[in-house]
Amino acid sequence: MASSGGKSGVSFAVANDDAPSPSAAAATTTAAAAAAATTAAAAAEEEEPQQGQQVVGVKMLCEGVVELHPKRPTVGFPGAAAAAAAEAAAAAEAAAAVAAITPADFPFVKHLDLSNRNLIKLNNLETFTGLEVLRATSNLLQSVGDSLLSLKKLRSLDLSFNKLSEVVGLQELPCLSVLSLSSNLLQHLRCRLLSLLPRLKYLNFVLLSPKEIADAPEGLLPEHHQQQLEMQQQHLLLQQQQQQQQQQQQQQHEQQQQQQQQHEQQQQQQQQQQQQQQEQQQQQQQQQQQQQQQQGETPVEAWFSLPPNLVRHCLGKETAELNYLSCLQPQREALVQTLSPLVAATRKALEERAQHLQHRMLSFKAAATELEEAAEKAAVAEIRKMEASRKGLLQQLAELQAELSAVASEEKQVEAQTDDAASVSSQSSGTSAAAAAVAAAVAAIEGRWDLLESSWQQEQQQRLLLLLQQEETLAEALTAAAAALEADADAAAKFASDRAGDLFRQIETQIKLAASQLAAAASQEIAAYLASEAVEDSDPKAHFFARRDEVLAAVAALGEQQQQIVGATEDALQQQLQQQQRRWFAAEEERQHQRHAKRITELHALTQSLQQQVAAAAAKLKAAIAATR
Repeated sequence: MASSGGKSGVSFAVANDDAPSPSAAAATTTAAAAAAATTAAAAAEEEEPQQGQQVVGVKMLCEGVVELHPKRPTVGFPGAAAAAAAEAAAAAEAAAAVAAITPADFPFVKHLDLSNRNLIKLNNLETFTGLEVLRATSNLLQSVGDSLLSLKKLRSLDLSFNKLSEVVGLQELPCLSVLSLSSNLLQHLRCRLLSLLPRLKYLNFVLLSPKEIADAPEGLLPEHHQQQLEMQQQHLLLQQQQQQQQQQQQQQHEQQQQQQQQHEQQQQQQQQQQQQQQEQQQQQQQQQQQQQQQQGETPVEAWFSLPPNLVRHCLGKETAELNYLSCLQPQREALVQTLSPLVAATRKALEERAQHLQHRMLSFKAAATELEEAAEKAAVAEIRKMEASRKGLLQQLAELQAELSAVASEEKQVEAQTDDAASVSSQSSGTSAAAAAVAAAVAAIEGRWDLLESSWQQEQQQRLLLLLQQEETLAEALTAAAAALEADADAAAKFASDRAGDLFRQIETQIKLAASQLAAAASQEIAAYLASEAVEDSDPKAHFFARRDEVLAAVAALGEQQQQIVGATEDALQQQLQQQQRRWFAAEEERQHQRHAKRITELHALTQSLQQQVAAAAAKLKAAIAATR
C-alpha cells in the first residue's frame, strides 16, 4: 500500500511568510501548552482507554519530534574552521532543542507519525495548524470525528489498518491530495467526497463500487497507475519488436544485395506474404480495438440517467427520535406523491434525448467506418500500382544488365580476334575501335537507366503525394463529422442540465415548504401530547417531547440535510454527464489520431522500402558498368 511518509516521527516545515516569528511563538508558548494540557485532560475524562489501548497525549506528541523549526540563528565566524565549528554548534543546539520539545512547538509540526500505538481516538491535534502529513496506521481507530477540523494545511492522510466504519469531516481539508483508507471496515465511499476534495490526486481504497471508479478523475486510483504502467510496458515491447523487425529487414536487404537475380522472384513472394500478414494483423488489431471500445463504453442512456428512487433519496433518513412524531411519515409520503410525477416526466424527457443522441452517435460511427474503408481500398489500389511499377523497373534493369553483359562478351571476342591479327598496326586500330564501340554502348545503357530511374522517382513521389492527400482529406472529414456530433452532444447535455436543474429547484421548493409544515405540525403535536393527562413520566416519548426546542431544532436540521442531499445529487449528475461526454470524444479523437499517424508512417516506410530495393539493383548495374570500363 502506498505510504505518505517513509520515516516514522514528526518533521517540521521550512520557514515561510505565513509562519509566526520566534518572538510571537515564544509569546504563545504558555497559551499553547495550557490548551494542549486542558484538551488532553478532557479527552482522558471523556473516554478512559482499556488495557492495551491509548489516546493521544502531550507526552506522546513531544516524544515523536525529530526536527524543530524554525532553527535557532547561528553566529557567523570568519574562516573555514570557524564555519565548521558554527555548524557543529548549530547541530548540537538543534539536537538539544528536539530533546527539549514543548507543546509551544506544535504549530510548526509538518510531519506527524502516530502509527502502531493502539490508539482508540485522535485528539490533541488542535494546535497542529501547520501539519501537512499525518500517519496513524495500525491502530484501533473506529472513527475520526472532529479531530481533523483544525488541520487546514494537511496534504497527506494515512489511516490504513484501523477499524474505521465511516469517515466524515474530510471535506474540511481543502489541501488534501493523498488519502489512504485501505484495510478498514469501510463498506462504501460516497461519490460526493471526491468532488469535495478538489486537490485529491491519489486515493487508496479497496472497496470502491464500479460507479465510483468510473466517476473518479483520471490518475486518481492505484488501478489507473497500474494501467499506465502496463501501457508503458506494452509500448516498450512494441518498440523492441519494431526494432527487431527493422534489423531483420536490414539483414534481409544485405542478403538480397549478395544474391543473384534468380532469387529476386522468391524474395518478392516473401514480401507479398509479409504484406498480407501485416494487413491481416492490422485488421485483427482494428477489430480488437473496436471490441475493446464497445466493451469499455458507457451507454449514452447512462449519461442522462437520474438516480433510482430520487425523491426518497433526497429525503434522506431521519433520526430515531423523530419517529415519535406521528405527522412525519404521512408528510413524507405526501411529498413523495407530489414529486413523483415531476421526476417521471423529467426522466422520460432525458431518456428520449439520450436515445436521439445514441442514434446520432451510431450514425457517426457507421459513416466514419465507411469513409475509412473507402480510403483503405483506394490506398491499397495505389500501393499495388507502386509495386507493379517497381517490378517493371526491375525488369527493365535486368534487360539493361543483359545488354551490358552482351557488350562485355562482344568486347572480349573483338580483343581475341585482334590478338590473332598479324600486323601490329591492325591490332592497335582494331583495339581502339572496339574500345570506342564498347564505351558508346555502355554510355547508352547508363543514359537509359538514368532516364528510367528519374521517371520512376517522379512517379513514386506523385503516388505518395496522392496517398498523403487522401489521408489528409479523410482526417479533415472525420474531424468535421466529430465536431458536428460534439455540437449535438453539447446541445443534448445543456438540455439535460436545464431540465434536471428545473426538477431539482422544484424538489428544493417542495422540501422547504414541507419542512415549514412539518415544524408547525410537530409544534401542535407536542403541545397536544404534553397537555394530555395520560402522559407518563417513564414514557421516552414524553421525555423527548419535553425538550420542545430540541425537537424543533432536529426538524429544522432534517430539512437542511435534505437540501444538502438535493445539491449533492444535482452536482453528481452534472459531473457524470460532463465526464462521460468528454471521455467519449477524447477517445474518438485519440483513435482518429492514431489511425492517421499509423497510416502516414506506413506510407513513408513503404516508399522507402521500394526505393531501397531499386537502389540495391541499381548499385549492381553501376558496379558492372564500372567493371566494363
